[in-house]
Amino acid sequence: ERFKNFIKNYNHSEWCYRIAGDGCFLVKLSVKDLSDIEEFINEVSPYATTSTNIAFSEVVIENSINKFLI
Repeated sequence: ERFKNFIKNYNHSEWCYRIAGDGCFLVKLSVKDLSDIEEFINEVSPYATTSTNIAFSEVVIENSINKFLI
C-alpha cells in the first residue's frame, strides 16, 4: 500500500499496472534524463526493489483494437 501511494504521488509517473510474472508492478515514467531515473530508484527503494528497462522505440499496430471487435 505504501508503494501504491508513493507511485500515485510521484511527479514523473504516467501509469502503473499490477502484473503477473517476475515483477509485481510495471511503472511508466516520463523523465528528461537518466538522473531522473536514478532519483526515482533512490526514492522508491524503501518500498520496493527495482529492475529498470528503457524503451528506445514503439511499435505501432494500426487499428489493433478493431481486431478484437470484429
